[in-house]
Amino acid sequence: MQRVRRMAAADPLPDVRETKLWRTVFGRGFLALLFALLALADPWMPVDRLAKLFAAYAFADGALAFYAARRAHRTHAFGHGRALAFEGLVGAAVGVAALVLPVVAALRIIGGLRWLAIGASEVVWSRRDQATELVELGGIMGVALGILVLAWPGPALVALPWLLGLAALVSGALDFAGSMSHIRSEVVLGASPAP
Repeated sequence: MQRVRRMAAADPLPDVRETKLWRTVFGRGFLALLFALLALADPWMPVDRLAKLFAAYAFADGALAFYAARRAHRTHAFGHGRALAFEGLVGAAVGVAALVLPVVAALRIIGGLRWLAIGASEVVWSRRDQATELVELGGIMGVALGILVLAWPGPALVALPWLLGLAALVSGALDFAGSMSHIRSEVVLGASPAP
């Protein structure tokens, strides 16, 4: 704990991701958990309803990523802002693609590519900005689950809600926990949350 206090005292501008953007990570984790619960609750959900649910999740996640990119840009964290803007673009593209192509094979490919891209981006910017290890682990798990979604050989119609829900559950839970660890560190250090 003393080491954390010394690092916070030594750095007048603590890393942008943790101090300015934890609320968006919290929101994105919450959205992923909500999508996961809805997808896992009804594994026999019709494909068109799953496509609409996935598109809504992707649009909302992309909007939060764009918001975080704008905040990062205002604090001069340009590399971080670019990674988040990329995640926002991926979210918007995935949302449109899921609405245009509501078939099982397309949703599986779209979902797998989404988790590959978002997971890789999270790993890159979490390492660059020294985010909590849970956020980085969420990115790594996103990549792994993206590969699983793309490579799943089984019956896709039954497995698709489970695959998409599982990927969202794991990466969302880790993002959510990473943001909660930031809240805990603020309480331990006595710092007030950033606006």
